[in-house]
Amino acid sequence: MTRWFNVQLLLLPLLLATFVFGFSTNSHADSGDKLIVVVGDTQKEALKGWINFLKESEFPVKEITTAEFDAYKKSPYIVLNGVPGDAQNNGPVLKKILTDQELKKVSESGNREYFIKDDVFTKGQTIVVFAGTPYSSAEGIRKNTQSDWLIMMSGWFDIELSPQAMYGY
Repeated sequence: MTRWFNVQLLLLPLLLATFVFGFSTNSHADSGDKLIVVVGDTQKEALKGWINFLKESEFPVKEITTAEFDAYKKSPYIVLNGVPGDAQNNGPVLKKILTDQELKKVSESGNREYFIKDDVFTKGQTIVVFAGTPYSSAEGIRKNTQSDWLIMMSGWFDIELSPQAMYGY
């Protein structure tokens, strides 16, 4: 065999490995899937720390407004924070996702539940809803149930969570 042929044989596995493993550093990079976070008009400042926490934990976050929801409603993974009946805080979007009974529940003061809704607008879709009256209730629910939803959502994007991430934002 010639020297050139030997070099080619050595380079071939290296090129294949680069092609297979080298183009994607995150498993979700090529999938096109994003974690759609619907942010109400008056929630931007309140959600800033939480959204930064998600991004630092390598979640592929795409923030959208209430007005943009219909364009993204068939996305596979959506998180909605809202206040029922408040148009500036995703109230109209909540009506599209929650049942009347669930809307009544999140409208009650002291509500401590969040909702996981599957197949709402398309098969295979999951929507996580943190809602309450007032908005601080939704924020409290999100913080108090963090270990549950964080583990679930990290599985969607194959993200390994650090011990610090489990303590919160």
